[in-house]
Amino acid sequence: LTGVHRSLSAMPPIAASLTDDAQAVLEKAVTLYELNLRENRPALDYLGRRGLTTKSIFAERIGYCGEPGSLAKALGIRERHLAQEIGLLNDKGRERMWHRLTFPVFKEGRPIWLIGRHPDGDGWVKYLGLTIPKPLMGEDSLSNSSTVWVVEGVFDLLLLRQLARELGRTIPAVALL
Repeated sequence: LTGVHRSLSAMPPIAASLTDDAQAVLEKAVTLYELNLRENRPALDYLGRRGLTTKSIFAERIGYCGEPGSLAKALGIRERHLAQEIGLLNDKGRERMWHRLTFPVFKEGRPIWLIGRHPDGDGWVKYLGLTIPKPLMGEDSLSNSSTVWVVEGVFDLLLLRQLARELGRTIPAVALL
């Protein structure tokens, strides 16, 4: 972890906003993956081994993309097209995040981006993100703060947020991903 003193005006801008329709599709995916995780003991155990509590897992809306095709089945035709545009589905209509833990990035409480991490890593690309511009994860925590913690990855940020919740405070922090 690195403490950085920097003017908020010098921070890079957050990723371009999604249309309302695309944001609704992303919200559906986050919700579906969140529900999938609750049924996947190995994925929950993996998160626990990484230090995350059940409270943090639910607070951060972490999910798991399990059964192939479940997202496409949950979406209408227009929604599937939007899901392909933002990178939830590939050009063949298959889920890009399949067999990955999913970590949403939020702005004003709404998911604006998603990164997936394969729990094994062997023979798989470890991290995959949506094909839309990547924001700084945690940028929503920076309001009115002159000090920002900059961390490398998803778990660094999530563990820092977990600590902040346990201490009953907010720690302004971003992950570069």
